[in-house]
This record gives sequence, C-alpha cells and structure tokens, in this order.
Amino acid sequence: MENKAYRGHVLALPYPSQGQINPMLQFSKRLVSKGLKATLATTLFIHNTTKPQSSGSLQFDTISDGYDEGGFTQAENIQEYHTIASEEAKLPEKFVEDIGNKEALSLGVPLVGMPQWTDQIPNSKFVQDVWKMGVRSKVGENGIVGREEIEFCIREIMEGERGREMKENAKKWRGLAIEAISEGGSSDKNIDEFVSKFINS
Repeated sequence: MENKAYRGHVLALPYPSQGQINPMLQFSKRLVSKGLKATLATTLFIHNTTKPQSSGSLQFDTISDGYDEGGFTQAENIQEYHTIASEEAKLPEKFVEDIGNKEALSLGVPLVGMPQWTDQIPNSKFVQDVWKMGVRSKVGENGIVGREEIEFCIREIMEGERGREMKENAKKWRGLAIEAISEGGSSDKNIDEFVSKFINS
C-alpha cells in the first residue's frame, strides 16, 4: 500500500455507455497530475472487458449494472461472429463508423459525418456548420447514404477550395484543443480551480 499523502480523493463515475469511459479516464489522470487520488468506477462488464490496471494514485473499482451474471454475456462473441461472417462473405472488416469528432479534433483532420444515433447528429452539425472542418452526408430517399453521396463527401473534403478551408480549420481546432489542455490553458485552469475548490471545501 502506498503511503503518499493526497490532497483529496475523487470518485469518477462515468455514464456506462460507448464513448464515456475514456474521457472520464483522461479527466481522472489530469486530476491525479494535480495531486489528487482518483478512483474510476465502471461496471463489472466494462471492467472485465477492458481489464484496467490500478496504479498508485489512479485506482479502478467496479459497480454492478444488474448484468453481472447475464444479459450482455451473450453479446461477448459478437466481434468473433462478425469476423467469421466477414470472412465467409468476403465483406470488409470495418464498415463506416460513427462520427469521431473528439478523435478528429485531436488529430486535426477533416471528416465526413454519417450520424445515426443520439449525440452523433448534433456532433455532425458542429463539425459542418460551426467548426467548418467536415461535411455531413445526406440520406437518400431509401434511408441509406449511397455510394455517390459518400464519394461526393470525400471529394468535398479532399479537393478544392472548400476542402483546403476544412483542412485549415481542422488544424486550427487541433491547435486550440492542445492549447486548452496545456499548462496554463483554459482546461488546465478549470481543473486547477476544481481541485482548489475540492481541497478547500
């Protein structure tokens, strides 16, 4: 057991859904870098899937989601079944995935959004209309984004003046994100303020 004196101990409890664990993990790491101890609590299913390793100031713990012995266990082999089906049908291993705006921001690349679910719809609107670092595909009359639309969107971000503008904007937003999380940046200052209020409460 480590005998280090911490300035406080924070319990981080992310919403147990896709895309929520890693941001909370990164936030917990930032808090640890400021002298706090952090415990990230995930569901037993997520813990067993990711197998995170606790170390010193950053601990991992589990809570029940009601599916400890069943429910999602049937879904554990889905990737294996997908791989077998892909090999049998000669399908590509990866299909078009949802819009990864956080990843694109951190890499500074423009994107083609094909939103299908919850936060993907406003995310793609931000990417196209606010950040101006990508385009949002349009669904055809049959409810499917067709090959021609995908080609049009890719050409839109790869070629021409608008494509150059999107690439520049993507680089700009990446720079602003790096600046925000760097020492003295707005995110860094907000975390310092949070830690200060936490310690002094």
